Formats: sequence, structure tokens, C-alpha cells
Amino acid sequence: MGFLFKKKPAHDAIGVAVQRLTAFERLQATTPGFEFLPVGDWFAVAPCLVAGKQQELVTARQLEQLQLTFEEAMRCGMRNLAPGLPEYLSREGLATWEGRGAETLVMVGPALAADAPLRGEAVLMVPREGLAMMAGADDTPALTRMLDRAEAEYANDDHLSLVALAFEGTEATAWLPPDDHPLHARFHLAALRTELDDARTLRAMLPDDDFPLAELSVVDRDGGALVATWRHGTDVIVPAADRVRFIDTKEPLPTFEIDLSTYLLFFPLAATTAIKTPESDESRLIRLHADFFPTPHERRFMAQLMALRLQNPEREFNAVQAVELLAAWDAREPLLAHPQEEGVRLEAPDLRVATATYEDFGERINLLGAEDQHRFHVRRAAVLGEHRAG
Repeated sequence: MGFLFKKKPAHDAIGVAVQRLTAFERLQATTPGFEFLPVGDWFAVAPCLVAGKQQELVTARQLEQLQLTFEEAMRCGMRNLAPGLPEYLSREGLATWEGRGAETLVMVGPALAADAPLRGEAVLMVPREGLAMMAGADDTPALTRMLDRAEAEYANDDHLSLVALAFEGTEATAWLPPDDHPLHARFHLAALRTELDDARTLRAMLPDDDFPLAELSVVDRDGGALVATWRHGTDVIVPAADRVRFIDTKEPLPTFEIDLSTYLLFFPLAATTAIKTPESDESRLIRLHADFFPTPHERRFMAQLMALRLQNPEREFNAVQAVELLAAWDAREPLLAHPQEEGVRLEAPDLRVATATYEDFGERINLLGAEDQHRFHVRRAAVLGEHRAG
């Protein structure tokens, strides 16, 4: 930043730069004083200096030279940009803006949508700098052409996003067609490509010696999913992906896949937060620790859990008497045993739960493998040690 303008810049050189939110977050982490304004969950804007076809982001020092605050520079940039916005071309329900500044439609889209001849709610895509497209949510042919071009343009070095946007008032929010729409899966898969790129950008914000980013892939089965691969014996970082794939080539079930949210519900100790959303405690990147890679017994539990959830997605936890689950344990059903202060919490794949006293549970953990036994005793010592210290 700060190479185009060696002298004091003028107000009429100020413009507005648009990037994916994660790109500006990464820049802010390494550039003291850099400010930006989020636009929804996917984009962000910042004042820039424009010279011909080149632009550079405004530095804190340049703001001082201009005697402008960040907010004043943003307003100045929007005033300067407005007269030069490209005119849109409309063809068979698809409105296209192409040229410098077209990407700023993420900010001014609602105002321009009123003039565009669209069928239904305005849907915007900004796949790269200098290109924005808008189609009506009720116009499937126009949506198809928009998505076709967006996917092709996203291959460029100056790509921005494949997340389709709709507007709630002046706020841009992610948009998908209804589940039964013929384009639902395609729009979902396109958005997942951007989520994958965002995960790589976020990982770059962490120290090099932190856990590596897991192998990520976008798969088109079951409507599309972002899948993170976790191999036995490795520490990895994963985004808030749809699914996690476990690979352990030494076991009878070498590859197993489950919803990440489901896995973390039953194995919360396996994860720690690497990066969270600034406004909340929601995790954006998660560390998965090799010491908690699921054992064959735990994978048997998860396999039955997923099979039962497919049969009945509305199934909820059901508290039962401890003796019922102790009998199931003795029958070698794949139950989980979590040491707690008050006893051992037992969880069955059909979501039956109970807490047995340590005395009633006895030495039943010895029915499992050595790794399961070790984890149980380590967690029990930690829990009871904390309890005594308290």
C-alpha cells in the first residue's frame, strides 16, 4: 500500500475498493491502522486511491494527509465513483454491469435493482472485479446464464465471490433458490467454492507453525457439501465445514464421514477455536487435535448414529435409567462413556442418555480397546482432579 501516490493525494482521487471480507480481514491483521467496512457476511469495502486503471488502498498516513476520517473518505469515494459507474446492459432478463467500479453494486445494488427489468426479487453476483450481474429470482433462464458466466469468470486472478446475494433493505445477504428449485444445488456448490477459498485466506492469518489446513473439497452429492479430510495421527484446522471425513488406513473402516456439527456435539473436547467471528463466539476455523481422532469404537457409534438420523431426523435426546444403558454396554452396543463430576454419562446412538455412578459403571471401560481405555482414564482424572481442586 502507498506506492502510486508519493505526494499528498487529492480528494478527487479517492475511490472505493471491494474485496471479500476475509481478504480485508487478513490485510488488517498485518497492516496497522487499516480499516474497512463489512458489507454483509461476504464482502467488505475500503477507501482507495485511483490512478487510471490502478488503485491502491488508502493508508492511515494518507488519511492524515487528506485530513479525512475513514468515514469521510468512504463518503468521498462513493461520491467520486457514482458518476463513473458503468451502465447496465439488459438481455433477456439478465442485467450486466461491466467496467471499473461494477463490483460496488454490493453496496448500491438495491437502488439500481429498481430500474432493472427483473422478474422477482433481485439476485446479485459479483464473481470478479469489474463485473456484476443481476437476475430475478423467478427467472430460471436468466439465473442460469448469470451462474454460467459467474463460474467462468471466477477462474480469473481478480475473482471475488460466487455467493449469490439478495437484499433485505440495504443489507446484502446470501441467497439460495428454494430446495426444490432446479438450480438450488448449483448455486449451493458455487457458494461452497468461495467458502473453501475463504478458509484458505483465514488460515493464512494464523502463524505458520499452527496446525495445517485440512484437505478441503466441494462434493456434489446430497445437494453439495464442503468436506474436510482428517487423517489419523494428524492435527488439522478445518472451517465450519458441512462434513468431516476421517481416514485411518490401518482400521477395518478406513474412511468414514459425518456431519461436523454432529461430531462436535458428541466430542466437544476434540476441538478448539482457531478463529472466531468478531461479533460472537461462533467458530470460523477449528483445530482438531490428533489425540482425539475417533477410535474404531467411536466410529461405530457415529455410523449407527448417522443411520438412525437418516431414518428419523427429528429424534431427540431421551433420558433413561442408567441400568438400561449399562445392560446395552454389557451387550457390546457402541455407547459413549464421558467421565463427569457426578458420574459417567452414557450416550447411545439412538440418543438415549443416562448417568451412572462410578461405582455402578465399575471396570466396564475395559471391554473397549486400549486407546478408549486410556482416553477414559485421562478424562476421568482431569474431571475429578478439577472437582477436588474446586
